[in-house]
Amino acid sequence: MEVPNNYLEDIKASKDNLKIKGNENLTVLCTDNKSYELKYVYTTNTFYLLDPNQIDEKVSVSLVSDHTLEVTDYLPKKSQVYKILRGNTLKYNKFDGATNYHCK
Repeated sequence: MEVPNNYLEDIKASKDNLKIKGNENLTVLCTDNKSYELKYVYTTNTFYLLDPNQIDEKVSVSLVSDHTLEVTDYLPKKSQVYKILRGNTLKYNKFDGATNYHCK
């Protein structure tokens, strides 16, 4: 995962509360303060994660990958925001002043 330096502190500070949410179209990394979009990025290069052997100084390959996860700002789509707000609208009757809001 490639994490830009300006996001790194927030992600590290939230390490005990990180959540990954999503569906087939979108994956989001949620911290305590912010949400970041995760994008699956293919590359023509192959990455090797190497695991050094402490006994005989040989190296073994732990992981081979042709992709990375890119972390970017998450900006919700207007339709998602509208759906959330529409479900919480205050209904006001202009004739008698009645509303659907009740204090608890």
